[in-house]
Amino acid sequence: MLWQRKRGRNPLPSGKGGFQETYRALRVRAAMHGRSTEAEIRVILEVAVLPESRIKLGTYLAEISREVGGFNIEIESDQTPNEPISFE
Repeated sequence: MLWQRKRGRNPLPSGKGGFQETYRALRVRAAMHGRSTEAEIRVILEVAVLPESRIKLGTYLAEISREVGGFNIEIESDQTPNEPISFE
């Protein structure tokens, strides 16, 4: 877990300079999305760290294929029967 409670206490510092208001807002945001506080933190971190514009390999290869007019690949599987494994 990102934030573990110890003996029922809030894991964030309290008092002057504490994060109580931020933590409360995080709990509200998580509840609005139907997630736990920890799940909400994971989503926030993912959105902050992973770029939206990243291109995945399959998308990239499909784009290259369209640019060159497509291609056909004929793949034949090996029909040779497999030999049983011997553990001796």
